[in-house]
Amino acid sequence: MIVPFLWVLIGIIGRLIIHIPDVTPLTSLCLFAPTVFPKRQSFFILFLTLLVSDMCLHFLNHYPVFGSWTLFTYSGWIGIAFFGFIFAKKPSLFRALLFTFYASLIFWIWTNFGTWCTTSIYPHTMQGLLACYIAGIPFLKNSVFGSLAWTSVLIILLHYLPISIKSTSYPLVRFQKIRR
Repeated sequence: MIVPFLWVLIGIIGRLIIHIPDVTPLTSLCLFAPTVFPKRQSFFILFLTLLVSDMCLHFLNHYPVFGSWTLFTYSGWIGIAFFGFIFAKKPSLFRALLFTFYASLIFWIWTNFGTWCTTSIYPHTMQGLLACYIAGIPFLKNSVFGSLAWTSVLIILLHYLPISIKSTSYPLVRFQKIRR
């Protein structure tokens, strides 16, 4: 029970603390949840993390809890969790880094498309879409490097800490040992 709670807490705190834009643990947590928890629990943890952190952001910073972008943001995180189930079948250090890179890239493409679709920041033309993606490049860089850093932390924790989870069908430590 403590590991799911810590997982949610890390995700919430990672979204609430002041951070470099798009450098949060959420991509890595979504990607790795299927290696640690059963399917339903993975999605419950994801939704709980998003909902509680969005409500906290509303109360602390007066951000809307839900908006037109919510569909794109939440579905982007859900997509990463589904991507995590593919990763969980054969986890390795190389695949962890590769999947993290692709998850960040796909999330960025999807949510920038959502920004273009649901806001009036950019004209709804091909030039507007291109401008949206160009303006988002610094966020992509932050997201990729931040997610790779968080993935590294999770790999170390999941690989080296002697934690066991009784309620999961997945063994917690499944990374192939690095040969020295």
